[in-house]
Amino acid sequence: MKLMVLVSLGEFIGRFHPLVVHLPIGFFVLAILLEWFQKDSNKNSQKMVAFSWLLSALSATAASFCGWLLAASGSYPEQGLFWHRWMGILLSLISFGMWWIKKNPSIIPKKSHAILNVFVLLLLTLAGHQGGNLTHGSGYLTEHAPGFIQKITGTQTSLTVGLPQISDPDSALVYQDLIQPIFAQKCMACHNDEVQRGGLNMATPEKLLAGGNGGPVLVAGNARESEIFKRLLLPHTSEKHMPTKGEPMTFQEIQMLEWWIEEDASFENKASDLPIPDRVKPILASLYRMDTEPKPWYEKVKIAPAPVEVLAQLAEESFTIRQLSAENHLLEVSFNGNTISQEQLEQLAPLKAHITWLDLADKGLQDEGIELLGSFSNLTRLRIQQNPISDQGLSYLQPLTHLASLNVFGTELTDASLETIRALPALEKVYLWQTEVSQSAVADLKKERPELDIDIGALVQN
Repeated sequence: MKLMVLVSLGEFIGRFHPLVVHLPIGFFVLAILLEWFQKDSNKNSQKMVAFSWLLSALSATAASFCGWLLAASGSYPEQGLFWHRWMGILLSLISFGMWWIKKNPSIIPKKSHAILNVFVLLLLTLAGHQGGNLTHGSGYLTEHAPGFIQKITGTQTSLTVGLPQISDPDSALVYQDLIQPIFAQKCMACHNDEVQRGGLNMATPEKLLAGGNGGPVLVAGNARESEIFKRLLLPHTSEKHMPTKGEPMTFQEIQMLEWWIEEDASFENKASDLPIPDRVKPILASLYRMDTEPKPWYEKVKIAPAPVEVLAQLAEESFTIRQLSAENHLLEVSFNGNTISQEQLEQLAPLKAHITWLDLADKGLQDEGIELLGSFSNLTRLRIQQNPISDQGLSYLQPLTHLASLNVFGTELTDASLETIRALPALEKVYLWQTEVSQSAVADLKKERPELDIDIGALVQN
C-alpha cells in the first residue's frame, strides 16, 4: 500500500513538469539577453546575469526532477525519453557552471562567453524539440510547415498530402484506404509506436483492437458503444474530447467512422463488399473523389491491345472497328456488308475477349453464328435485330454474364426466349418489338426482374 501511495505521489509531482519546464527556458533566454544587450559591463550588470543563471539552474533542476518522475509513469517511449532526460540534466549542470562563470567572468576569455551562450541555446532548442516529440509526436513541428520545408526535411505529413483520391472504387479497402488516412491525420500524433496517450496505439489494426488503458475502444457493429466514437461526440470543452489537439474531425469524417464501425469495423473488406448508404455516397465523392455509382463492365476491363495484324485483316473483310479510347482497348465492331457468312463471323474469334459492342443488325445472321457470339466474354452491347434468329439461337447467349443491352426486334423469338433473357444477370435493356413475344409473358418477367427495361414497341414496359 505504501508503495502504491509513493508511486501515485511521484506521478502527481511529475505532472508538474510541463508547468515548471517553462521557467528555466525563460531564465536561460533572460540571462543571455541581459549579457548581450547590457551597455556597461559593470559589477551590477554582471550580478544580474549571474543571478539569472542561478535561477535557470534551480528551475532546470526542479524541471528535471519532475520530468524524471513523470517518465517513471511509463507513458513515453524509452528511446526518445533517454535523450530528452539526459539533455535536461546536462542543462541543469551547465547552468550551475554558467552561474559560477558569470560570477567570475575573467576566468575565461570574453569570446568564450559568447560561444557558451550559443551552445546553451542550441542544447536548449534540441532538448525542447525532443520534449515536443514526446508529447505531440515526431511530426508536430513540421506538421503545418510549408510544403518546401517538409520536402527539404523529409517530414511530409498526411495532413499536407490529404486524403487519398480513389481512382478504382472496386479495389478500395474500407479501412486501409478510407478510415486509416483519417486516423493518420487526426489521431496518430498521440497514438502511435512512440506516443501512446491513454495506452492506445493505433499504428496497426492489431494494436488498435487491443485498446488502451480502459480496455477495447471498438465495438464492431455498434458505433455508439465504441469508446473511440463516443469521444468524438463529446463537447470540445471536455477533457475527454478527441482529438485533443489540432483540427477536430469533421462531420463527414465522423460519419465515415460511424459507417465503418456499424459495418463490423472490418480491416479486410473492400468498399464494394459493403452496402453504402445514401448519406455516405456524397461523402465518398467529396473526400476521396470516389464514384460509387455502378460502372458498366467495359469501363472496368483491363486488357492488352488487340493484335494489329488481326485488325488490319478484318478491315479488309468489311468490318469497321473502333477502340473505345486510348486507355480502354475494348472494341466496337460492326459489319458493313449486306450478308455476313459464317466464315466471316469466325474471323472475329481472335478478338472474342476484345469485342464489347457488336452490331450485326440485318446481316442474315443465323443461329449457328449466335453460338459463336456466346463465347465473347466481354460483350456488353449486342445489336442482332432483323435477323432470322430463333429461341434456340438466342439460348446460345446465356454465357454472356456482362451483356447489358440486347436488341432483337424483328426476329422470330417467342415467349420461350424469355427464359434466356431472364438468365442474363447484367441485362438492363432489351428490345423485343415485332417479335412473337406476348405482352402477358413480358408482364410476368417484369414481376421477376422489375429493374429490366423491356421495349415491345407501342407499349413500353418500365
